[in-house]
Amino acid sequence: MERQNTTLYIDAANLIISSRKYLNTECNIIELLVYLKDRYRASKCIYFTGKIQALLADYELFRSLGIEVVFKEIYREDNKTKANCDVEISHRITLDIENKLVDKCVLVSGDGDFASLLDYCLIKNVKPTLFSVCKASTSRMLRNRRYLNLTYYTDVLNSLKGKGPTGHVVQAGRLFDNSSITQPQNLSISSEKDRFISVYVTFKDRDQAEDMVKSLLEKKLIACANYLNIEANYFWKGQLANEKEVACFLKSKLENWENIKNEVIKLHSYEIPCIIKYEVDSNQSYSDWVKSETNLI
Repeated sequence: MERQNTTLYIDAANLIISSRKYLNTECNIIELLVYLKDRYRASKCIYFTGKIQALLADYELFRSLGIEVVFKEIYREDNKTKANCDVEISHRITLDIENKLVDKCVLVSGDGDFASLLDYCLIKNVKPTLFSVCKASTSRMLRNRRYLNLTYYTDVLNSLKGKGPTGHVVQAGRLFDNSSITQPQNLSISSEKDRFISVYVTFKDRDQAEDMVKSLLEKKLIACANYLNIEANYFWKGQLANEKEVACFLKSKLENWENIKNEVIKLHSYEIPCIIKYEVDSNQSYSDWVKSETNLI
């Protein structure tokens, strides 16, 4: 039987805050991630979090263990530090599915906003699995998805002891370092040189999307584009709108970001276009190709 490409997508904020709120404890992140990697035989583990300067050493430890870290810019609201990564997680899962990089999606979160995303996984024949802190922290919208393989953190706590590297306890993202790192085997380690960007842009229809992509390709600003039919719900000038749109994922090197953004703004038909940049990893041959095809003329 061919080995499945299983990816763990970890909603750090949901995991940490739910552990505090419902279990009155700090989650041992390293132990949990190593356990989940073993349990689901994951080939890739992606940790979505806010970029907190005080925790940069923690993030480097994660990377040394082969865990990809994706940052969301943090902001202040109601005197609280926030970094909601829902959009980043949804974008990455969608991108991985469209590029056929994942056969099984393991989402670590209890947020009901992901319900339709998990439905999408099922439609695309990507097996969706959910791991959440406990029943109380898990949205009823998720619990009612009977197709989901759902496991709670509270059910496996006794299985976690000793899973992390010796002398390291990561609690809510904080690392206490007492000895050298023992690196788990078979975790995919990404190199900085393999990184490039994927830019998410939405359009009114396929014709407008293709016209934009053609212009960007001719200017060597992007290497390729993927199209996806989507449905959008939003408020616009006081009215609730529901529209069918076409989303594009544009691949390029980081140095082209400002030029891509400015070109899209200049040519786009929308008054306020959606242009979102993500720094992503890939296999080296693909990232090399993206960069070779985006040399400025």
